[in-house]
Amino acid sequence: MRCFVTRSISIAAVAVAVGALSCGDLPPEERIRQAEERTDEQLGDALASRGLEVGHPIFIRIFKEESELEIWLEGGDGFELLRTYPVCYFSGHLGPKLREGDRQSPEGFYFVRPGQLNPNSRYHLAFNIGYPNAYDRRKGRTGSFIMVHGLPNQPDRPVSYYKDEDWTDGCIALGNDDMIEFWFLTEHNTPIEILP
Repeated sequence: MRCFVTRSISIAAVAVAVGALSCGDLPPEERIRQAEERTDEQLGDALASRGLEVGHPIFIRIFKEESELEIWLEGGDGFELLRTYPVCYFSGHLGPKLREGDRQSPEGFYFVRPGQLNPNSRYHLAFNIGYPNAYDRRKGRTGSFIMVHGLPNQPDRPVSYYKDEDWTDGCIALGNDDMIEFWFLTEHNTPIEILP
């Protein structure tokens, strides 16, 4: 399930033909198994053609105004832009999150550790970005459980159903197929930068 607008990706060789996944209420183990099954061979071959490998460290950048999430993968000469995903939705407006309940998505530098990955999310798959970080806490900013996640586990509703609802509570949503591919690449402690 892709987002509202299909955008071309930066590196055509990494385009992976992933069909729509209706996960319903699949158990977490099944979601992860499907994620691995659907991406392993195709993505592995695409990366190998560029001298990259699944399992190398990644770096994430999210641009709120452009509604894009970039994944950079470490290669022989540093990090290379691997993929650009459309962001389906983020709540609030440009500017940082200031307090719990302001429904604002954060801006800043965060760090995602493997323990912050959540296959039990009611929004398909998810990971906690680690908000508030030390800088946010020094500024007196509050909030918790800010995630990047897929769409709600309601396969009977089209993606467009969610476009005008404020259902993310400060989180950032990707389409489920993009979240599957992203999940498959996230194996290490991962820096994440969220920009206006």
